Amino acid sequence: MKTILFTLWCVATVCFSGDVPNVLLIVADDLGYSDLSCYGNDRVQTPNIDKLAEQGMRMTQFYAAGPVCTPTRASIVTGKYPLRYNIESIFRDRGEYLPAGHSLPQLMKDAGYTTALVGKWHLGGLRLKDRERRDEVDGPHEHGYEHYLCQIEEHPLRTEYFKRGDLYSRGGTCLLENEQPMDENHRYFSMFFTDIMGEETIRLINIFNEQDKPFFIHANFQVPHLPLERAPEPHWSATAEDGLSEEQHRIRSMLARLDYQIGRIFDVVEDNTLIIFTSDNGGHKFSNNGPWRGIKSDLYEGGIRVPFIVWWPGHMEAGSISDERGHSNDILPTLCAAAGIVLPADENFDGQNLLPLLEGDFLDRSAQPEFWYFDKNQGRKKKKPGTLTGAIRLGDWKLLTAYGEPKELYNLTDDPQEKINRMTDMPEKTAELAELLANWLAEPRNTYKTAR
Repeated sequence: MKTILFTLWCVATVCFSGDVPNVLLIVADDLGYSDLSCYGNDRVQTPNIDKLAEQGMRMTQFYAAGPVCTPTRASIVTGKYPLRYNIESIFRDRGEYLPAGHSLPQLMKDAGYTTALVGKWHLGGLRLKDRERRDEVDGPHEHGYEHYLCQIEEHPLRTEYFKRGDLYSRGGTCLLENEQPMDENHRYFSMFFTDIMGEETIRLINIFNEQDKPFFIHANFQVPHLPLERAPEPHWSATAEDGLSEEQHRIRSMLARLDYQIGRIFDVVEDNTLIIFTSDNGGHKFSNNGPWRGIKSDLYEGGIRVPFIVWWPGHMEAGSISDERGHSNDILPTLCAAAGIVLPADENFDGQNLLPLLEGDFLDRSAQPEFWYFDKNQGRKKKKPGTLTGAIRLGDWKLLTAYGEPKELYNLTDDPQEKINRMTDMPEKTAELAELLANWLAEPRNTYKTAR
């Protein structure tokens, strides 16, 4: 009987061995495709993030699940398209929250990992009054994070920080640590927000490295999301340049500070650690989205194609570059596979395990479509006609639609900048992709919830 029970436990979770990796998932916020020097930025040097790519793998066709943060963050945590939860845009700190379930941190926790979340969550349940209603409202703990240090998601609190332009310099004044607001005596109260994220991640790694079980840390840096602020010295002076605008100087200093903190984190991780570095969506108007058309909130490549770097010594060719496609839905099944976790059989995940690709095998996704739906008119009294809301990519082809009506068709191999609309000369391809997208949009959905 003991043998049978042990076998069942292994199938449902994982049988640990000495080579199960620690996992560090780092997600930047509004980071443009070419904001990093390893992705072609010759104006800002990011040597520490570049080192991850030099010793690991970077992907050139990795997609965020949405052109803004909440959809992609939901995708990372659930391994599913955000539309499965009816998430069409951002949560606005008005009680919306993602219901807990087979979330990535819960799967890791159930498999014996110590789990922690640091930084921006933006999936709800972090209003101050939500803390007394955990039987009704799910937050980070309910999703499986044993420890969290996150922003309070209270309206209009975060909005006021954005308007004043001091979200980073006053970052320690609007944080919750395991349900407790920080006061002026807290170690992080007066620190620059990027530095808080680095310090807390390092603190947790040092603690967890002393344990006899692996850890999963999900570190969500806010850089380079607006407001643009001057980073602390020496990075403000180090990024000065004659003729540089104030906005560009600020974002460059913020990126340099982010890279500095990534370097400090990198110094304390052990070799048996799997690190993923990516972004929640494309960059805003001050970011560098490289050759791609569009910015954050667009369904063009500039809004959804993001950097993606994996570091795991001994499991991939150092300095390798993959031009295969990947998607934020893939993060959950990939990390679970690396940890030896068997996904629940009663759950349908949209993502695909990328480990074979990372280890050098060919992963053919030419027949597998990727879908997007984002409504930037959500919450507005009047919808702007012609707003692009849906997208599908299948092989080389990408179709964009406006509330179900096909509008633009591009061949991304021949026309990666999405300049030549091929709808007129490719009616059959347009119809094929439009039907696939319509069928996907018609599939049954769960829904996010809203607490009073």
